Amino acid sequence: MRIFGSEQIRTFNEHGDQVSEIRLEARPNPSGRGRQSAAPNRTETSIDYRYDSQGNWIEKTTTWIAADGVGKPGDTTRRTITYYSQ
Repeated sequence: MRIFGSEQIRTFNEHGDQVSEIRLEARPNPSGRGRQSAAPNRTETSIDYRYDSQGNWIEKTTTWIAADGVGKPGDTTRRTITYYSQ
């Protein structure tokens, strides 16, 4: 998907959950001529999940990957799902 000089590439796992995103953002040319002055900024996000026995995620951990390839811990979201028998 291209949005105002940016491009986002998303991947999903077999559960349909997003597992990564790469975002490229064009840098404006300081002279005002042309499209960009250098290679675009690149940011990458990796998302890991832990699933329960029903196949629903119960823990989601986001890691931001810097330009040097080193991952930086991000947020962890945990959720509890209660199942009721019919």
